Amino acid sequence: MRGRGRSGGKSRKKTLLFLLFLASVSSSVFVSGRPYSSYDEKEDVVDLFPDFERNERDLLVFAGAVGESKKTDDDDGGVLWTQKTSRLREKSMAFPPGNIIFSDEEKETASNTNATPLERAAGYFKLNRTTHDAHMFYMFFEHRGGGEASKGGRKGGEEKVPVVLWMTGGPGCSSELAAFAENGPFEVIENKDENSEDKYVLKETKYGWDTVGHLLYVDQPVNTGFSWTSDNTDEARDEETVSNDIFEFLQDFFLSRPELADNPLFITGESYAGHYVPAVAHRAFVASKNDEGSVNLNLKGFAIGNGLTDPEIQYAAYAKYSVGVGIVTALQGEDVNAKYLETCEKKAKKCNNENGKRYSNATVSKKCIEAVEYCQNIPNALLQIAAENKGGKPINVYDVRKECVGDLCYDFSPIGKFLNQKSTREALGVGNRKWETCNMEVHEKMMGDWMRDYEPLIPEMLENGVRGMIYAGESDFICNFAGNLDWTRKMEWSGREEFAKKFSSPFVIDEEEGWTGGEVIENDDGRFSFVKVSQAGHMVPLDQPRVAQEMLRRFVNEENIATGGEGGGKGEV
Repeated sequence: MRGRGRSGGKSRKKTLLFLLFLASVSSSVFVSGRPYSSYDEKEDVVDLFPDFERNERDLLVFAGAVGESKKTDDDDGGVLWTQKTSRLREKSMAFPPGNIIFSDEEKETASNTNATPLERAAGYFKLNRTTHDAHMFYMFFEHRGGGEASKGGRKGGEEKVPVVLWMTGGPGCSSELAAFAENGPFEVIENKDENSEDKYVLKETKYGWDTVGHLLYVDQPVNTGFSWTSDNTDEARDEETVSNDIFEFLQDFFLSRPELADNPLFITGESYAGHYVPAVAHRAFVASKNDEGSVNLNLKGFAIGNGLTDPEIQYAAYAKYSVGVGIVTALQGEDVNAKYLETCEKKAKKCNNENGKRYSNATVSKKCIEAVEYCQNIPNALLQIAAENKGGKPINVYDVRKECVGDLCYDFSPIGKFLNQKSTREALGVGNRKWETCNMEVHEKMMGDWMRDYEPLIPEMLENGVRGMIYAGESDFICNFAGNLDWTRKMEWSGREEFAKKFSSPFVIDEEEGWTGGEVIENDDGRFSFVKVSQAGHMVPLDQPRVAQEMLRRFVNEENIATGGEGGGKGEV
């Protein structure tokens, strides 16, 4: 979300650089039919976040609720839970009649007495790495299916529907944002019933990702969103902790639903999840290879949207992107790089090679914090210049096409108001916990992880049949497509040469309508793909819901991303 970005000085300055959204790029710098490598003619960089302030109004208080069976002893407002495993407890989301507006198709299904209601549940998972009371909140939405988006869930009519795990970035931002604003089954709207106590209700979305698979949202690291701990020392500082927590949660989740244990699993997320997704996917991959855990996770793929994955390469692309979209001149971009880039790259290398360790910890995080505080000079300088070029008007770092209106550039207030309603609190069973869009303390604890490079975790998975998809809205500045394209081009793996030489192909959404949703580069065997989404910023499913849904559907069905046909991309070099 928002943050403050400062560097310099003898003491550590707060660097609150929330990675949640992205900005858009003009078609002049990304043209179908020419190699992506032609965009590499200039090496330029830009900073991450402007000096945003935390919005205290995002703090919401939740009261108790009544659930199904076993009453817990925790300070949860007297919620009754079903104990699914020794560490996993859950309750059904039971909203009052009229608080969910369904499509005509689901209304008909719901009225059929022979139909089994879709499972929509919320729950908590107790972490076992601490002696304190620490719990991660999650929401599960059963596969809605129906229509063209489903096709039985998988290629060839396979019965096993994919399970899609989603993690919002930040670090420290709640996945409820994605669930109710991006790719969940419902969106929040104003209630037209003036006699109702609830001012906001849910409306079924047409392009929610639950039309493609079972959808699972987790608030992580612990203390994010509705997740909580009785001792803040349990908050994560690195991806090793994050990936272990999620791995342990998935073990119990599938133990509680053995009917889903063999289903294809896809790890997805956006923004700072460019760190989370490779770490979590690799943890699951290694565990399956070594027969670790009670459940052998059937990892089939991972997808990262507008992510921060290889910071050294991505910081080096800020200026190039800024010049490409016209917010700074070529000379201005070159000046910023000349001033900051070389030192930034040196500090990033020291962060990633300290004692040969990949993950941050108390002994190595200092150099990583020094790296992010220095490297932030690049985006901050570019944003300052861009604002001056616009007569003092700040750039919307999440979508360069739009003005930044309000504290967050996006208006999520309806979601907050909906979550604060008594009926919603009861449906989710969140007790008396406070909910906030993004937790600053969690964010600060992860700063030693920021400049870590997680691209090296990806090749081993690709070489062993796990598919990867990197997508980015073209108008996002903060995690722009240029930087993401650069690291995917440079990644060392057996398919690198083919991928680097590929021309982009149109992302055809509807051939009859002549509708394309962007451009795609994909290896012939479909193992790895890069998608630049047109008319979208940092939150692609929010800006282009149908495009995002179709992109996911093709990905989990092992179809050509560009055309929807069988196999990987067939574009000529």
